[in-house]
Amino acid sequence: MDFLIVDDDELICEGVARRLTEMAELVPVGRVYSRYSGEDALAFLNDIAVDVLITDIRMHEMDGLSLVEKAKELMPHMGFVIVTAYREMAYAQQAIRLGVDDFLIKPYSVQTMQETVLRVVARLKTQQEKLHRQLSRALLLGISQGEVMPQALFAEHGAACPQSGICLAAWEERRAFPVATPDGIWAYALFEEPFFLCWHAPGRADAFRRWLQDVAVQGGASLGISRPGLPLSEMGRQCQDALSLVWYWRAPRAIFYAPQIHADNDAARKLTRCIRGMQLQQARTHLTALLTGEYLRHPRRAQSLYGALYANLVQLLAEYELDAAALPAKPAPYQGFEQAFYRLFDAAERVLSGITNQAYVNPVAWSRRYAQEHFHENIDMADLASKLKLSYSYFSKLFKDQTGTTFSEYLLDLRMQEAKRLLMYGLPVTNVAEQVGYTSVYNFTRAFTRKFEIAPAKWRKEAVQGCDRK
Repeated sequence: MDFLIVDDDELICEGVARRLTEMAELVPVGRVYSRYSGEDALAFLNDIAVDVLITDIRMHEMDGLSLVEKAKELMPHMGFVIVTAYREMAYAQQAIRLGVDDFLIKPYSVQTMQETVLRVVARLKTQQEKLHRQLSRALLLGISQGEVMPQALFAEHGAACPQSGICLAAWEERRAFPVATPDGIWAYALFEEPFFLCWHAPGRADAFRRWLQDVAVQGGASLGISRPGLPLSEMGRQCQDALSLVWYWRAPRAIFYAPQIHADNDAARKLTRCIRGMQLQQARTHLTALLTGEYLRHPRRAQSLYGALYANLVQLLAEYELDAAALPAKPAPYQGFEQAFYRLFDAAERVLSGITNQAYVNPVAWSRRYAQEHFHENIDMADLASKLKLSYSYFSKLFKDQTGTTFSEYLLDLRMQEAKRLLMYGLPVTNVAEQVGYTSVYNFTRAFTRKFEIAPAKWRKEAVQGCDRK
């Protein structure tokens, strides 16, 4: 929790700040700021968000109540503590109307201050967790679709954020977010999701980049970071494009999106499609054209393309339960990339040539992975059996024997679990149906109701209410 202390007596501000710092074992005290007038405090709050404002009621020019009223417009969910004297308690009714959380009556003891701050912080933590869940749901929905700006969602939920300069960062995998941030840098982690929004004050761009590198190292996984000032869905795409380089760098690090990364990923996907279809000569021709053109002039681009292609091939081999260890190790930076690409192609060709040999493929594992990646499409079990060169009846029996469930039931479970997740993030039922592979909302609703004995819309209402009560 960050605190702002406001009093026109500098010594009083220093004393309160010292007492707050001494409470750190009992109260989650983060940064403590001081301002010596209501006007300075308001200007400060226009740039920096805090959790609790502690202000004297009597100050020159702008008094404490006027400051609370204006600050609440900026940050409705902030906690407010008024410092006052007995003779000024006539102001209490007005303070309560403004939403002041508690009072400190002069003179007050350290214990009284501690109890007051603990009460305010406890209420804020409950309120902020509820707000965090609601705002995270809205932000994740914005990342998955639409052109919404993050500022609009923060404003809709009464939360403070800057009007520009917000980036989105995505973990390579789920990691605990290091909460502490340096002065002039802020972060908002989405609830139980591998994303966080971050921004910095003017003049802190270099420190911001260094901090993100430190976050990746502390978290033990790489980060993909978007460019600032874009709709959430575009920032989400940029994060994933940046993370395509994770394999190449190996060590945890922050990877910042650049336009060429998207072009490199597209090129890698095109090459992978050719390899998947065993159109190896076409793939080699396309690669030669790339390496004798722009990638020859820009060795760093060659690194990026190699990393993206390698990641695509690893995923392709995993679909067939084949070992990616057969692929060559990455080349040294700027050295031998042309030969490295062809060694990678040769290794992929040798491994994938065995796919037609049934001994290389676990049919059940392959079909489960295929269902996990394509459940939003129209999947026909007869087509899967044909891809695996098995009869329909043999494949059906084999899947049931190894998993204890039918392929149809397995596919339904995948679709319904994803449907629950999308419903929790506010998608209309019609859109949820489309995204989990149903062409008819009626068929989706019937399947959902039959499985969970409750209609999708009613399930969402009860689930959201349950989250808000936590």
